[in-house]
Amino acid sequence: MSLVTRAATGVTLAGLLAAPLWAAPAYAATPAPTTGASTTDPARAAAGWLAGQLTGPQADHLTSSYVDQNGATQTYADQGLTADAVLSFDAAGVAQDAAKRATTWLATQVDAYAGTAPNYYPGSLAKLILVAVAQGEDPHAFGNTDLVKALQGEEASDGLYTDPDTQNGYQSVVTQALALVALSRTDTKPDAKAVSWLAGQQCADGGFQTDVRTSTSAPCTSDADTTSFAVQALAATRTDASKAVAWLTAHRNSDNGFGTPSSNANSTAIAVQALLAAGGDPSASIAYLRGLQVGCAGTTAQRGAVTFSGTFGATAVRATSQAAQALAGKTLAQITESGAGAAAPTLACAATATPTPTPTATRTVAPLTDGHVQRPAPLASSGTAELPRTGSSAPVVPLVAAALAALAIGAVLLRWGRRTA
Repeated sequence: MSLVTRAATGVTLAGLLAAPLWAAPAYAATPAPTTGASTTDPARAAAGWLAGQLTGPQADHLTSSYVDQNGATQTYADQGLTADAVLSFDAAGVAQDAAKRATTWLATQVDAYAGTAPNYYPGSLAKLILVAVAQGEDPHAFGNTDLVKALQGEEASDGLYTDPDTQNGYQSVVTQALALVALSRTDTKPDAKAVSWLAGQQCADGGFQTDVRTSTSAPCTSDADTTSFAVQALAATRTDASKAVAWLTAHRNSDNGFGTPSSNANSTAIAVQALLAAGGDPSASIAYLRGLQVGCAGTTAQRGAVTFSGTFGATAVRATSQAAQALAGKTLAQITESGAGAAAPTLACAATATPTPTPTATRTVAPLTDGHVQRPAPLASSGTAELPRTGSSAPVVPLVAAALAALAIGAVLLRWGRRTA
C-alpha cells in the first residue's frame, strides 16, 4: 500500500535521536489516583471508559464483530483486544478491579488464543506475556502454560519466531517485534539471532513492511504501524533504530497524526510509543490523540473514549485500547500495574455541562486498524469454528476507509484471518 509522505512537524529528528535508543523516558507518567470517582487526566478517562465496555457474566472481556459472507453479523470474544485493554488499564494506573478480572479470563483462554504445542501462535504468546508481566503474574505459569518456553520453542534456525501451523498459522514482522519486546521483559531475553532477523527485515528506506521478506534484497513497502512496533523492539533489545525513527518521523502527517491514507488513533498511538521508546518527544502526536477523545460535550456514555478518526462508532473500543497506553506515555516495555488504583474513573465534567450527542457512525463492524495482532476467535459458548486465517499482502494495520460497506469489511476480515492473533 502506498504511503502518504508528509513533512514531520512538531518534533525534530535531532531531538528524537538525542537520547540513547534504549533509554525510553518516563514521559507524562500517570500516577495512580487516590480516588476513582472522576478524573481530568486523558489516559485515566480513556481507561475508565474502556473498563465500562467489558462484557460477559463477569464483565471480564471485550468482543468484536464482523459481517460474514452471508451478510450476518458475527460476534466473538476478542482475546487480543482484551489483552490491549489490560495493558491500557495498567498504563493509565487505574481500573485494576477490571484488569484482574480480564487477566483471569485471559488465563482461561490460552489454548484458544495462543494455540497448543506444537502449533503456538507467536504473536498471541507475546501479548499474553506482556499482560502477565504487567499484571505481576508469572509468565512461566499463566493459564497452566509456560508462555516463555512456548515462545522460545517457536524460534526457527534463522531467528524467526515462526508458526508451524501451515493452515492457520501466521508470522510477520509485527509478531517478531512483539516477541522481542515480550521476552525482553522476562528473565529469558531474546537471543542475537532473533534480533538480527528483525533488523535484517528493514527496508532500504529505513522502515519495515509487515510481510516477511524472503529476499531481503527485493524492494519492499514500509508502513508506519509495522515500523512503530519494530522501533519498540529494537529499542528494547538495545539495537540501533535511528533509520527506522527517521523514516517514521518523515511519515508523520501534517496534523501530527500517523496513518494511511489519513491519520487515525491506532496508528498514531503506536507511533507515539515508538518515539517514546527511541527517546523522542511525541507531544504533538499526543495532542492529536487528545483531539480525538470525547470530552464533556459528548454524551455521558461516550465521554473518555478515543475515536478512530473523529466520529464515535464501533471502532472506538479498539482505538481506545491502544490510545490510552500512548496518552499515559508508556511503551510496551514499560507498562506495569505497580501502584495502580482499583477503580475505573469517569471523565470529570461540570454539572452544568449540556451533553451534545456525538454523531455515531453507521458502520457496525470495527476494521482491524490496530497494529497489534488480533486473532478472531468464537465465543466460548458458540461452538462455531474460528475464522480461517488466509494470507494477504496487505499490512496488519491497513487503514480501512470508513465508507466501506459492511459486506466489503467482512470480506477484508476474511482475508485478514491469518494476520490476527
